[in-house]
Amino acid sequence: PVSIPAVLIGILWLRYQVCWNGYWALWWHEEIDEKIRDFLTCSSKPERILAYVEKHAVHGDAQSVVNAIDAYCSRVEWAMNVGNDKGNILDRVISDTDPRTVLELGTYCGYSIVRIGRLLCPEARMITIEMNPAYAKVAKQIIEIAGLDS
Repeated sequence: PVSIPAVLIGILWLRYQVCWNGYWALWWHEEIDEKIRDFLTCSSKPERILAYVEKHAVHGDAQSVVNAIDAYCSRVEWAMNVGNDKGNILDRVISDTDPRTVLELGTYCGYSIVRIGRLLCPEARMITIEMNPAYAKVAKQIIEIAGLDS
């Protein structure tokens, strides 16, 4: 039989790894935390992000959608998004190059394409490809909330 002190030491070791080791933190968030949240909420992470955006963003305001996703990912639940630091670099590249067509491969929840789309001129085209139908459905709705669907 396993003793209670051995279990406690194991839990403390796991907590230390999750706090100080990026691999363990990613594993915890993706394999444990996310599965528990999916089960408890009967929804996926992208669906939870969408619900947060619907509640906190201003419809037709792409910047408020970006802000809402950034807030969700920093305050509520870790998610795979560019974030503000790397996003500022992306913003600079888009502003400097002023592209007329943007192709995104893998959109997840639509964060990057909304972040890019808010800086494009009105006649620019955005094309995003997502293989996962559930992700594509959420991304489409987030893009619509941002007012970038036309």
